[in-house]
Order: sequence, then C-alpha cells, then structure tokens
Amino acid sequence: MPIMNSPKIVNLIGFALIGLGIGIIAPSLYFFLAGLAKEPKSAKVTPSITSVAPTSQPSAQPENPDQETKEIKIVLYNGTKTTGLTETAEKLLKEKISNIEILKSDNASTADYQESLIVNLNSISEKLIEEIANLLGTQISPLPAGENKPENSDLLIILGQDFINH
Repeated sequence: MPIMNSPKIVNLIGFALIGLGIGIIAPSLYFFLAGLAKEPKSAKVTPSITSVAPTSQPSAQPENPDQETKEIKIVLYNGTKTTGLTETAEKLLKEKISNIEILKSDNASTADYQESLIVNLNSISEKLIEEIANLLGTQISPLPAGENKPENSDLLIILGQDFINH
C-alpha cells in the first residue's frame, strides 16, 4: 500500500493544512479587526446619508399618466332582475378605490346576464381595470351587442347573476 493512500497520512496532512490555515487566517483577522477598532486621533466622523436603490422592479406605469390624478368615470348597469345590485357595487367600489366617480346606475338592455362584465370605454390602464374586475368578480369584455355606450364615461360595468353571490 503506497504511503500517500494510508488513512493516517491523509488525516495527518489534513490536520496540518487546517492548522496552517488557522495559523495564517486567525492572526490576520485579529490584526484586521484590531485596526478597525482603533480610530485615528485626527479623524473627524461626519455622518452621511446614502441612498440605496430599490431591489424590486418599479410598478407598471399607467398607459395614461393623468389617470393617477383624474377621476375614473364609471357607469353601472344591472343585467339581472334582482334589485339593488348597482348600489352594492357602488358602495364596494367607493370603499376600495379612491379616484372614481359613479356617473349613473341603470338597467342593462336585457336582464339575462349570467356573468358580470367590465368594458373599457376610454383607454383606462389595464392594471386599474384588472383591480376593479378582481374586486367585483367581473370579466373584462368588449361592449356587448345591443348595449348602448354611455356618454362621457371611462368604464361600463354590467352586473350579472354571478354578482348576486359575490
């Protein structure tokens, strides 16, 4: 058996390397840290403020920068035979979203909508529309055939049968 393959020699060499490493690293670390602890007598410490860049990606900018400040004008349509849905939706929207104005609440052209819809009438940011759609449980959709496009509004929300249990 060659001498280098002997477990005793391998262990001995390993311990020697570890000891050598401790013998070099430990004193170096000690002197480095001791040097940090000493403050030069002539040095004056001046506090400074540094800024740190955020690590996360910035949020998506709205498609129209004025949307953050302008009120979003919404028209609510009840697409069912159940009364009071538009009032419930209006209350929920006003509690959760600050920059909205409900222009009008009315009945849809038919009362047989099974699913609630949100229609972007005026290039409102997708992020805001998705936020409202998630809040109300609606789907984003084009203007349904047979519905009139409300004037001067940004969004049309048609409440369907699914909103009753929302």
